Amino acid sequence: MRGKKTAPEDIYRVMVSYAITNNLRETSRNLDMPLGTVKDIVDKHKDQPEYRQLQTQKRDEFAEKTSAIIDKILERITKEINDDEKDIPLNHLTTAMGTLYDKRALSKGELTQNYGFATNLSLDKLAEISGFAKKEEADTE
Repeated sequence: MRGKKTAPEDIYRVMVSYAITNNLRETSRNLDMPLGTVKDIVDKHKDQPEYRQLQTQKRDEFAEKTSAIIDKILERITKEINDDEKDIPLNHLTTAMGTLYDKRALSKGELTQNYGFATNLSLDKLAEISGFAKKEEADTE
């Protein structure tokens, strides 16, 4: 039915979903609402102070969660580097960490390049992690 008034709780659900996803289509799919309805609601309410506050709150929550996960991955990487029995390939851990780092940075409006996470590792250790040390040893044999 066209022109049907949207209930306030539906407007809130749309704005919360959009604050989290920042994506009209995903919000539409998640809430099983027509894309046009979602777009109209977002366009009408996105500049309201309540939404800006909600958006900031959700962005900060996301950044906190991803930071905690990144810290756990860094701890795991350190454990894997110092442990001879590796149960998770380092490239899986670093890929996950890089993806989370980028998503966290994007959510905060920051650049997505991270040059500082490995500054406390020696070049030899970085070469070993990347596989270059083994390759060079194989070349000299």
